[in-house]
Amino acid sequence: MDRLESLRREIDLIDSEIIRLLDRRFEIAREIGRIKLDRGLDIHDPDREGEILNRIGRYREIYREIFNYSKKEQMNIFSNAKSKINYRIGVIGYGKMGRLFTKIFKKYFKEVSIYDVRDVEEHPEDVVKTESPEELIESSDLIMVSTPLTTIHETLRELRELVVKKNLEGKTIFDIATIKYKVVHELMKFPDNIDVATVHPMFGPNIESHIGEKIFVMGIPGREESIGRISEIFRRIGFKTIETDYITHDLYMIYTIGIPYLLGYSYEKVLEPLGGDVEIFGGPSYKTFRDYFRRISSDGEEFIRYILRHPRGREAIEKLVDILWSTSGLGDVNP
Repeated sequence: MDRLESLRREIDLIDSEIIRLLDRRFEIAREIGRIKLDRGLDIHDPDREGEILNRIGRYREIYREIFNYSKKEQMNIFSNAKSKINYRIGVIGYGKMGRLFTKIFKKYFKEVSIYDVRDVEEHPEDVVKTESPEELIESSDLIMVSTPLTTIHETLRELRELVVKKNLEGKTIFDIATIKYKVVHELMKFPDNIDVATVHPMFGPNIESHIGEKIFVMGIPGREESIGRISEIFRRIGFKTIETDYITHDLYMIYTIGIPYLLGYSYEKVLEPLGGDVEIFGGPSYKTFRDYFRRISSDGEEFIRYILRHPRGREAIEKLVDILWSTSGLGDVNP
């Protein structure tokens, strides 16, 4: 009996691992289903199934059941997509990220509106172009603010004044700014009858597909109840959402975005006096830094300053400077 119980306990452990792996397999199958939907592909892929069946040998019947369950999960995704989300969503700021999200949203929401201070000449036919932020916010249930980082807090201030003036309620407003310390300050001032949250998409405008891309969702202090609703909406349309707080988020953005941008721009400035001949002597390291600078140059120096003016920005720069001196070995050298 001791041996029997020992073997049963071992089976229980194996079953637990099988269940964990099946859960992960079906999670991946759902993500594949979202990609197929996004790319217009069929759920059934007989070549792929045949390849797997040939590989697993005597467990074919078990795997046919796994295939059926996976396809059922993917069918649910296709079915949900056919019935669009019953929200009207507006996008304020029709720059690169605004255009990307508009393209995504129009696949899933019953109505999408856009507004930009510049004249929007080209936009999808099934997207409503509004003439003012007032028109957009009155006609939308959800409002995403995607104006430039350096002015987005001002946009939110203007929207708050508009909401108060028009006595609007029942709206959900969120931004997609890279760093949050100023936007959160503005979002905290919105009336209680307006839901507010803040999100950060961790990708750029040139992604091939949004499926599985990561988005941080953060609540506003004292008003965290909107997190779940925003997270669920983004999850439903295929994003991977991660809930956090804006203080933790901003700290990591200083080190993962602000400092790399600063180094890229600084390296470019160091090279300027050398002129064009530097191209002759530059090797792989040089080319890597130059390529990085070219990718980030369109954001401008003010973008870097905005991030590093965060209350924790000086601390990060001081650490960087200390490390530069220490690594160079020149910190103790008298001039």
